[in-house]
Amino acid sequence: MELCNLEETITGLEFIGIAKHSESGEEFQVYSNGSQIDEDIRLGFYKHKKGKFYEVLGTTFNPENNEKLVVYKGLYLDEKRGLEALWVRPLKMFLDKDEHSIPRFRYV
Repeated sequence: MELCNLEETITGLEFIGIAKHSESGEEFQVYSNGSQIDEDIRLGFYKHKKGKFYEVLGTTFNPENNEKLVVYKGLYLDEKRGLEALWVRPLKMFLDKDEHSIPRFRYV
């Protein structure tokens, strides 16, 4: 399959690499708009208010109510879930602050 060079037609995007669909085997080019995935959250590393570190991988939507969700992984060994367990949390909850105005997650 011939892959087109989208870098010439899509400005402001960074080429990430080639991904292969897990079922069809079709290859496609993957681009990123840098570290900004929307106006509220960035890709990268965050520290939870309790001290553990996580990496935000992107966002997705709940198919039941179209609520935006943050997809992130733990950067530690979780006894129940293993190493680098994936987590999903509503964007609003991810960005919440506690009663002392301390953010649940802080970008580092």
